[in-house]
Amino acid sequence: ELRKYSQVQKNKNEKVKKIENVNVQQRAVQQLIRHEMGEELRANTTTANAADVTAKHVQNEIVKRLEEVAPLFAKATRYTVADGTLAIPQEDAGNLFDYGFVGEGEDVAEHALSFAAVTLDGHRAGAVITVTGEMVRRASIDIEAYVVELLVRRLGASLDKAMVTGKTDSKSFEGLDSVAGIKEIKPTAIDEEALMDGLHALHPTMLQGAEFVMNRATFNAVAKLRTQDGQFVLMATKDIAHGAPAYQIFGLPVSVNDAVANDKVYVVNIHE
Repeated sequence: ELRKYSQVQKNKNEKVKKIENVNVQQRAVQQLIRHEMGEELRANTTTANAADVTAKHVQNEIVKRLEEVAPLFAKATRYTVADGTLAIPQEDAGNLFDYGFVGEGEDVAEHALSFAAVTLDGHRAGAVITVTGEMVRRASIDIEAYVVELLVRRLGASLDKAMVTGKTDSKSFEGLDSVAGIKEIKPTAIDEEALMDGLHALHPTMLQGAEFVMNRATFNAVAKLRTQDGQFVLMATKDIAHGAPAYQIFGLPVSVNDAVANDKVYVVNIHE
């Protein structure tokens, strides 16, 4: 019982220490923005001239909230890589269909298992905002919260744009426009049949989690399309989790991203 009490007390002390550390980092950021030198700023300073502050709390807050403002980026599978590249083994599917049934007393076919590797490169993204001293002094809003909010929105918009237009030769990750081997359908116009063809082009095993991705102009055009029985192709629903309006086409959700070209609609499972 004493050991259990000691462990509980230790956990409480560690939790209090973490909260105090977050509060120190928050005050350090406020002091930095307002050009105030205090104990918190000195404790978090990483350069001799007090020009830089390590604020892990703000960094983690921005990363966490990116998923709210960058819906496409939020669905992507992400790996944290400290430096260099990440190699993921990929099994060889050459003998995928060579296994099967055997008769009584027959030997089961043996195949050597071989692996290839998929190499992922790490990418860095950042945003810098300059705030004038006059704005800090005269602003009647919480300037620290506003700066963090602005960083989140701008970085999130850039990452979501890169999900569509990103190219690996420009320090970015690969976007939908650059994916090799994507099946392309070129109809005379984006109508009900074209959307259906795009849906059918996706492998059935990828439908769970798939979505339509288009820009605002295309979304407005698709919203006017009707089926032969007079029903709208674009169905309005409601996001139960957030209470916000949501839209579906043939049962798949719709994401609007203005980085998509006017003549394109993607049917994609981003997570996969």
